[in-house]
Amino acid sequence: MKNLHNYWNFYIGIFIAFIFIKPAISFLILGLMIVLQGVDFYMFFKNIENYGVCTEGKIILYESDSDGHKQPVVRYKTKEGETFEVKPFYYATTDVSIFRSYKDEIGKVVTVIYDKKIPKRMIIENETIFNYLSLILMFLVGFVFCLVSILNLLGYIKIDS
Repeated sequence: MKNLHNYWNFYIGIFIAFIFIKPAISFLILGLMIVLQGVDFYMFFKNIENYGVCTEGKIILYESDSDGHKQPVVRYKTKEGETFEVKPFYYATTDVSIFRSYKDEIGKVVTVIYDKKIPKRMIIENETIFNYLSLILMFLVGFVFCLVSILNLLGYIKIDS
């Protein structure tokens, strides 16, 4: 999935161009990008599940992203002795996280599963079920975009103005 990240600006340019030419193709591009990103995260989850290394970490703070959703920054030590302070590679948030302070979570010890090959890529173990649920939602949204665009291109529905 490196190509998705490497050529992100190219894909966005094509997406924007087709909004004005044929919006159904833009929906298809958007849906495929969402599905491909979901496949990338799913492969990461399976790799972590099969080959990941468990260790204990400590939540040291919560950082807000550009939308105000808070994500934990976890400090953990690998089996090789390297120490990292990173956000989880995949962490699903809800709108509730915008309003919560998470002060009671800071300093909490959590189980971290990190990738042996790239130890900076980790997830918090007790978030696994919620992460999978959000991944299923990601796939559904991507498939709906693809389905709507294909039905429009085949003439079954109309989304063009």
